[in-house]
Amino acid sequence: MSNTTTQFTPPEKKYLSVDGARQYAEDYASIKLSRTRLYALTSKGKVPHLKGAGGKLLFPIDKFKAWLEGGAANGEA
Repeated sequence: MSNTTTQFTPPEKKYLSVDGARQYAEDYASIKLSRTRLYALTSKGKVPHLKGAGGKLLFPIDKFKAWLEGGAANGEA
């Protein structure tokens, strides 16, 4: 038996948590979103999201980025 160590590449991150989305918005687009504001936007269907296990909000990175570039820049944040 050989002592070869297998290297695994972690999966690409595709979703942001609420806090991750807030940080991403600030870092990427200089938009500060409070948790309350982000929850309000999701409840109104203004920001792309889905609900994961236990109702946890998840934000698809590609769609969230597009929202920041489009809708958020037009005053929806």
